[in-house]
Amino acid sequence: MTDITLYQEIYNQIESETLNIAYHVSLDESQKNVYSPYFSELQLRIYAQIESVLKKKYQDVSDLESKKGNPKYDYDCIPALSLEEKKAYLYWNQYHFKKKAI
Repeated sequence: MTDITLYQEIYNQIESETLNIAYHVSLDESQKNVYSPYFSELQLRIYAQIESVLKKKYQDVSDLESKKGNPKYDYDCIPALSLEEKKAYLYWNQYHFKKKAI
């Protein structure tokens, strides 16, 4: 199994769980402060997935001499991949938030 296939499977699982949450908790402004240990655990898995993908991409594009044994994604990977100024905008017509977080 390739790394990309593994990342895709994990992403699909996280996406499925997120859609399931949206079925149970309305994704709107009034619910944005809802807390659950499940939500926290899901967030941690999302962050770990992002970090893993960035580290893998960093290792793929870096030359062998500049690779570190355990790169830090915020100090090594993000600058090397020129992601400092990049922004991601999430859109789903089922979200009902009143303002954009920038």
